[in-house]
Amino acid sequence: MGELTPKRTESVLTIEALEQLCECAVVLSANTSDRQVPSWREQKGSLIFSRQVATCLSLLRLLPSSSHYSAAKGRRVWDAPSAASLTRNIIESYCILYYVGIDTVTPEENLFREYLWDYHETFERFEMVRIGLPHSPNLKELEAIRDAAQSRLQGTPHFQQLSSGHQTNLLAGKDFRVLSNVDICQRAGISENYYRSEFKFFSAYVHTAPFAISQGAVFRAGTPEAEQFFKRIFQSALGWMALTVRDFVKLFPDQQSVLGADVRECIGLWEVMSTWEKQDGFPQAKS
Repeated sequence: MGELTPKRTESVLTIEALEQLCECAVVLSANTSDRQVPSWREQKGSLIFSRQVATCLSLLRLLPSSSHYSAAKGRRVWDAPSAASLTRNIIESYCILYYVGIDTVTPEENLFREYLWDYHETFERFEMVRIGLPHSPNLKELEAIRDAAQSRLQGTPHFQQLSSGHQTNLLAGKDFRVLSNVDICQRAGISENYYRSEFKFFSAYVHTAPFAISQGAVFRAGTPEAEQFFKRIFQSALGWMALTVRDFVKLFPDQQSVLGADVRECIGLWEVMSTWEKQDGFPQAKS
């Protein structure tokens, strides 16, 4: 990677770098679609990655400095809250991609994760129809599909080793995974503080929190403050997309050749920056 200097860092943190990285991701997604794959990890990982690519493209259309920027019937709308919300989606999708396709687990736990994923999918589908269309003639069939998925899940040794409380929560559809985003980031080599800071900041815009509303009163379209805010957004998205591309080619190693020198440089930079408090010169907490 070499020395991480401010000048070298700034040269990579550009909107052009995000556009180039997104284009690389588009190629990766196209190259790996409709493949015969050996397991659910590649299948679901590819779908998650394609969602990530689409989200990044949508984000670029909202960034005024991007060549993808699209005016709304001639109006140059600076929609910072939506851009921030999409960036949080990118963070969330990265964590799910790592959990599904990259995290190293035993074959037994991998089967459990697959069955938990399938169960949650059938559980949610059943609940959506039950709540919205309680008299639907399809409800019994969906219930049977859900129950079959539940039986498969309960039959795995890994599920049987969980506490009764944990089992109850999973069967109640409260989660479709067994690791939090913090756990996932730690396994991926990403700083917990880095993740928490990023997620908290962008979540304020997802939830229309008072902080986000007050910021909206400050960041007027076309002002230097607004430009700086959008820079904050695209640089964060750049980092998480870099890590997404890095990990996706681990899932499909034959795609390593798609990564050009600039993309590899960007990935290397963010591998360092995502461990911020571990770097030399970062203020350390006193014991």
